[in-house]
Amino acid sequence: MSVSFKASVPTSRVDLEDAVDRRFRQFIAKLPQAVLEKALKLSDDREALAEMTRSTAEAVRSVEIENQEAVAAMRSKAFARVQERCELLESKDLVRILGITKQALSKRIQAGQIAVYTNQSNGRKYYPAFQIKDNKVRPVIADLIAEFGVDPADQVAMNLFVQHLLTRIDYSNPGEPENIVEMHTLIDNPAARKIIKREWDNRYLHGR
Repeated sequence: MSVSFKASVPTSRVDLEDAVDRRFRQFIAKLPQAVLEKALKLSDDREALAEMTRSTAEAVRSVEIENQEAVAAMRSKAFARVQERCELLESKDLVRILGITKQALSKRIQAGQIAVYTNQSNGRKYYPAFQIKDNKVRPVIADLIAEFGVDPADQVAMNLFVQHLLTRIDYSNPGEPENIVEMHTLIDNPAARKIIKREWDNRYLHGR
C-alpha cells in the first residue's frame, strides 16, 4: 500500500501511526464486505493484508476491462445460439458441396450471393446450411441480402442477417394454433418475406 501525505508531514512517532491508521481505515472502508470476511479468516496478518491488496488490484482491473469482457461474452453467446439453431458448414465443406474453388467461393461471397456467419471470438467463418439446396446456393439468399441492404463486407451486418433468419416467429393466422417456425423456412413464401423484411426494418433500421 502506497501512502502519500499532502498535508504537513507528521514528525512524531505517534503522529505517524495516527496518519497511517487513518489511511488504512480509509483503504478498508472501500473494500467489499466479502473481501474483508475472507481476509479475516486468514490467521497471518501479512496474508490478510496481501489478500486485501490483491482484491483491490483485481477490482481496479475488472472495471477497466469490464466492457471488453462483456463484448467477448456476447460474441460467444451469439455464436452458441447460431450453432444451436443451425447446421454450420466450413468453407472446405461448401466448396466440395458446390463443386467450386475457394477463389470462386470468395468472389460469390463478395458479390453478396452467400450468407456468412463470422465467429467474432476467433474470426472463423461459417455458412448456414439452410441456404444450400440441390448442391446450389438458393437464389433467394442473394435476393434477401440485396433487399435488406446488407453489405457483404460488413461482418456485423451479415451476422445480424443470419441471426434474423434464425429468429423464431409464430406464423399462424388469428384463431389458429401456434405455428412457431424459424424465418429461414419461410423465405420462399412471398407473403412471409414481407413480414421478414418488415421485422428486419423494425429491429435494425428503426432501432432495436
